[in-house]
Amino acid sequence: MSTMKKLFSAVSGILLAASLAVATPVSVFANEPQITPASYVDSSYSFNFNGWFQRANTAWRSKDTTKSTYLHVVSTSSTSMKLYVDGAYDSGGSGYANLTNGGYVWSPGPGKYEIHNTVRESGRTWARLGASSDRGASSLNGWWSPDCRGSYTDLNGLV
Repeated sequence: MSTMKKLFSAVSGILLAASLAVATPVSVFANEPQITPASYVDSSYSFNFNGWFQRANTAWRSKDTTKSTYLHVVSTSSTSMKLYVDGAYDSGGSGYANLTNGGYVWSPGPGKYEIHNTVRESGRTWARLGASSDRGASSLNGWWSPDCRGSYTDLNGLV
């Protein structure tokens, strides 16, 4: 076989293999792990106030859906804290506003809850959880995420 024929045969084989690799369909199965959007991943929070009318907020997090904000209270010293969900246009807090339905909710006892808000409906894509010690010293600790998976006790209905 001449050198030219060998070269042509080798190049043809490589091109055929490459075209088959590109054209081969990839199967996707339901049991393959799915990537969870960051807005569903829980972050810890800890609000500890030693007096009246103090405020604190978590860091801004991306909010991907119109679902409620998830709140898991692990421990609390009392149910005397106002909680709210702020929304912003970017991670720096541009155009932030309290977008909690009803303006705020009262901190609950230990458990899992949701806080309804209109962050995404207002065109904002970032959220943070905030608290205010309107009734004096108190603490609240646990986990939260901007978007809620599932259904939990609605804190907005308890105001």
